[in-house]
Amino acid sequence: MRLINVKHILVKELKDNLRDRRTLFTMFLPIILYPLILILALQVPLIQQMKLASRTFEVVVTGARGASDLVARIEAAKGFERVDSKDPHADLVYGRVQLVLHFSPDFQERLRQGEQAEYELKYDPANDLSLQARQNWDELLDIYQGELLAERLAKLGKSVEFVQPIKETLTSVAPPEKLGAFYFGKVLALFIVIMALVGAFYPAIDLSAGEKERGTLETLLASPASRGEIILGKYLTVLVISLVVAILNLASMGVTFVHLTKVIAPYGMGVEVSEAAARTINFSIEPASLFWMLLALVPLCGLFAALSLALASYARSTREGQYYLTPLVICVFPATLITTVPGIELTASLALVPVANVALMFKEMMLGIYRPLPIALTFLAMGGYVFFAIRWAVWAFEREEVLFREASHFRWQFWRARAMETNLPRVRHALLAFALVVLLVWFLGQPLLAANPILGYPLVLLGLVLLPPLRFAELLKVRMRECFRFRGPSCSGALVAVVTGLAAHVLAAALMRLVELPPMYEKALEPMLETMRRVGWLGTAVLLGLLPGISEEVMFRGFVLRGLEQSWGVRWAVVGSAILFGLYHLDPYRLPHTTLLGLVMGMMVVSRGSIFIGMITHVTYNLATLFLGAEVFFKMPAWLKSGDYYRLPVVLIAGVLFVMCLAWFIKLPHSRRFAEAT
Repeated sequence: MRLINVKHILVKELKDNLRDRRTLFTMFLPIILYPLILILALQVPLIQQMKLASRTFEVVVTGARGASDLVARIEAAKGFERVDSKDPHADLVYGRVQLVLHFSPDFQERLRQGEQAEYELKYDPANDLSLQARQNWDELLDIYQGELLAERLAKLGKSVEFVQPIKETLTSVAPPEKLGAFYFGKVLALFIVIMALVGAFYPAIDLSAGEKERGTLETLLASPASRGEIILGKYLTVLVISLVVAILNLASMGVTFVHLTKVIAPYGMGVEVSEAAARTINFSIEPASLFWMLLALVPLCGLFAALSLALASYARSTREGQYYLTPLVICVFPATLITTVPGIELTASLALVPVANVALMFKEMMLGIYRPLPIALTFLAMGGYVFFAIRWAVWAFEREEVLFREASHFRWQFWRARAMETNLPRVRHALLAFALVVLLVWFLGQPLLAANPILGYPLVLLGLVLLPPLRFAELLKVRMRECFRFRGPSCSGALVAVVTGLAAHVLAAALMRLVELPPMYEKALEPMLETMRRVGWLGTAVLLGLLPGISEEVMFRGFVLRGLEQSWGVRWAVVGSAILFGLYHLDPYRLPHTTLLGLVMGMMVVSRGSIFIGMITHVTYNLATLFLGAEVFFKMPAWLKSGDYYRLPVVLIAGVLFVMCLAWFIKLPHSRRFAEAT
């Protein structure tokens, strides 16, 4: 690769993009609009909240004779107006009144006698006015109850300290900069990630689909520069523009937040701090935090640049490129929202989640929190994702059928046509089958499992997971034996698969120990544990061990893996099917080790040319997790497990066995493995 050619292409593309008004709008328009948008977005709610606090609310009181003293206070209060109503419930529902109070006839009398009196408060929690009216009423009632309590204590010769023996003094230890980072850091992290993606979005479309429309791509390909040099120059161009956009937005939002802290802080920030602390809120980013944030922007923008360029290379026009890249924005946005989840921290497991790891690192660094291990894992993981994304972009750019594919119309019955000359499914068939299975399991399978788990598990696994790939294969008229690798395993292969499944269970349990599971996660497992107790050990082995192992292997190591192989090659097909296998389980806490397990089983199936190897490993892993991990039917000896986790010697032995088994499976010569795989 000649770097001089890469430099020429980089300089040329940067000049062309800087002359394009769309690029300039993407870079500078948000910077101009941020102050106006953010100030309006935050000040308008404050103004409206102040109006609500000063508004007069209509209140209907029934049984007023029994609570004359309290009713008199309501009528004298500044924020309430007592009104009459023939149908208080209907008026409250339709928003004509905000509160309905009903007092019992002996309400006042019970208070005079020193007893507890009851009343009924009706309000509409789906109405902002009713919610504010209830808040004002609670303040009025607290004052009234305080006066009653003081009167009762005076009769007993006691002071208020008798019922309130402890006095609380609230002191905030957070410095002004940390408070500002706490309030605005979440929003800043979210916006920076989104703008980094937007900064790569349109330049990538213009450098690939745009050049196809203008007819300049052929001229560039005819130049002395190689395909690799061209794609690297374009990639660096998109990366530079994305970095510039992200840095400019960071600077603009930082200045805007500094101003907002001075404007909004006097009105309170929505948390319980002293008035003095609220007035000293400030926003700033320490130089060390800024350095690490800018450093983390490089792999983040690099990932977005490579993904955008790879997706845009499939498009024949700029409009089509926007259609292709829109799903990328949809996928990235939920990952950035993780910064707004209360109490979430950057852990070792979340450090492996792309985009979300960088967003969480931004938020914590603005708070002055540095976790060495998660930060290191974040950079390593993002580096790996960037590498694979660049490989994908290069692969797509080097294929003529991707760059210069003819226009084609989508046929809704494309599966009825006979498959390609290999009589095997293609990538589109594999991805469509995956999407169909996930949708069926989510929208039909979950209600079935919630209604009747014993009947639901076989219906979901056989009808919604196993049947679709078999039906797809039938419609495509593929050779079933070759497509699904229905070849019997050897006895030694089956035995080693069993050991692999057991070792994988122990290692997965050790990995889960590194994950901080929320309490609700364990509660979510209760229905499955209850089903295990109801069906017994044999039913558990069949419903939760055997059926998932068979149906999921037919789907992922059968149809999906074979379909991805036709265009991606064996290696990338194994990786792709493993990722889809991890996503299929819809469990972010199990995603890392589920994906790794899918990767291992894919390698085993490809190396031996038999899907039954994967089934044996999968079923063994499931049974070990159900019987050895859950311990519903019997307890493991103390020398094997300590609480819910295996002891360190057991984990080390499992790791050695796992590596040995995996090496045994892939020990066949390279050429023979690929001959069997195809």
